Amino acid sequence: MAYIGRQNLGGAYRQLDDISSGFDGSDTTHTMQVNSANVTVGDVNQIILSLGGVIQKPGTDFTVSGSVLTFTTAPAANTSFFAVLLGSDNGGTVTPTDSSVTSAKLSGNLVTPGTLDLNGQELILDADADTSITADTDDQIDFKIAGSDKLSITSAGTLSLTSGNLEMDDTQEIRLGTGNDLVINFTGSDSVIDHTPGSGGLYIRADAILMQDSQSTPNQFVRMDQGSGVIFNDGSLDHDFRVESNGAEYALFVDGGNDVVMFGGTGSGSGTSTARSVMYSSGHIYQFVATNSTTDIQRFYNADTGSEIGSIEGASSSTAFRTSSDYRLKENVDYDWDATTRLKQLKPARFNWIVDDTNTPVDGFLAHEVSSIVPEAVGGEKDAVDDEGKIIPQGIDQSKLVPLMVKTIQELEARIKTLESA
Repeated sequence: MAYIGRQNLGGAYRQLDDISSGFDGSDTTHTMQVNSANVTVGDVNQIILSLGGVIQKPGTDFTVSGSVLTFTTAPAANTSFFAVLLGSDNGGTVTPTDSSVTSAKLSGNLVTPGTLDLNGQELILDADADTSITADTDDQIDFKIAGSDKLSITSAGTLSLTSGNLEMDDTQEIRLGTGNDLVINFTGSDSVIDHTPGSGGLYIRADAILMQDSQSTPNQFVRMDQGSGVIFNDGSLDHDFRVESNGAEYALFVDGGNDVVMFGGTGSGSGTSTARSVMYSSGHIYQFVATNSTTDIQRFYNADTGSEIGSIEGASSSTAFRTSSDYRLKENVDYDWDATTRLKQLKPARFNWIVDDTNTPVDGFLAHEVSSIVPEAVGGEKDAVDDEGKIIPQGIDQSKLVPLMVKTIQELEARIKTLESA
């Protein structure tokens, strides 16, 4: 209620419905309504009432009880009536209790600081009545736009978009959690966090995704963008990267401080007795194998047939490099052939490597001179170069010469025996 020192706030009043049609000269009680909705008044002094052009005194000329207005003297029939309900600290509610009332319409300034009870009702917000707010589900508010549910808020604090998108311009942010623990800041129209129904996945579409610390000049731990791909420790940071498996704490480990990539082991402090594979930035690769007997270090397979073609095996103090030689893999086996003639065509040589500044001589072969004699020992083509003119060197597997040497020794031994028996 307004009084000296306190003014009525704009919108803090409601005009009561005209009840003069109920004045029959004898009835003193009438129900107060606003737009056909019953009004519960907490204090008689909230009513300013004009009867026949005369302002009535609250509590003397009339009283109120809930939504019932009682005149001390029954108004004469068809007496002119005008009443205003003022807002007040002790409230006042509009409750559509009449069964014929289907909605309480609020318009203009016909809203007070009191309580508006719309239990089971729908608050219509536009002319064609397809945009509204309802609370027909207990402890949940639903927002309908253009006839479809778009947004709901539950007592648990869950905000759910039934359909459509949550859109912001480039200057806005979403901040979640106490103290804004999580901030999602979109800096471009193509930056989207999206979840495809039924897929169970969260999809993030953006030009770049960065994870960095809170320093004044942030360090980027992870960077993902179309140009650079996925980068960990961007800026050469001294941070480790580790992936665990079911049985290994260090299934994959990148030691950021020592420039090492390791498979297995127990971390950067792993000793030489810890089984693991280690690759250094210098290009060195170390294999640590725990064994006191022969065990596999590496095996090679033909991907087309699935069969094994070779292996590297280790023992307590030695290593063996093996190629497949099972008789079940071979046919047309011939033991009667001339090895001595072919061996004599080989040209063992002494030479030094061009890149060796010490010019230290070594023994060996020139690959192209062997290719026509033992072709299986040589790989590549003579004088081959790449598109930039760099040489593509031929290679030789000198172990493939061993059968030729053994067969030649056998032939020489047979000749020696023949000469000795002559």
